[in-house]
Amino acid sequence: MIQYSVYSRITKNNDDSKKYCREVKRIIPPCGSVRLLQITEKQYTKMQILLGEKTPTENLLDDKDIMLI
Repeated sequence: MIQYSVYSRITKNNDDSKKYCREVKRIIPPCGSVRLLQITEKQYTKMQILLGEKTPTENLLDDKDIMLI
């Protein structure tokens, strides 16, 4: 397993995702492990909840690209 911390960022489109990715690359530390996974809204909606339930904030999402960091 590689997860220690997971952060997510919702972006309006692919151009915004690329811009945010460049910003992350600019500020990452020189050592360690940082990975970025970009998924579409369609892929995000296929996520299965194994425990718990959606938060009120998740129910407000509309058609946007989602970037998990």
